[in-house]
Amino acid sequence: KGCTSVGCVAEVSAMAGAESLAVKVLLFGPAREAADAGHVEVSVPAPGTLAALREALKEACPALGPLLPSSRFSVEQELVQDEASAAFSASSEVALIPPVSGG
Repeated sequence: KGCTSVGCVAEVSAMAGAESLAVKVLLFGPAREAADAGHVEVSVPAPGTLAALREALKEACPALGPLLPSSRFSVEQELVQDEASAAFSASSEVALIPPVSGG
């Protein structure tokens, strides 16, 4: 179930010689339960894009796969409105925000 270990690390294919960013992604609610971890560390090609980050998370923790299409990201505690223009670095606080329900 979930990741192979807490804080597991996955490498996403990058062009030869390209720099990569190691990013720690915080997990909450259903994502935390699916991964059986409070965070996942992944590596994405620089500059980091949320599309690459989403793919890296899917590779690192296949159990997150069903949640990823409907989940959103926050960067530096700001919910990302436009994923195509969102920027982050290795030192950014990034969180995966799964869909929530309630009343």
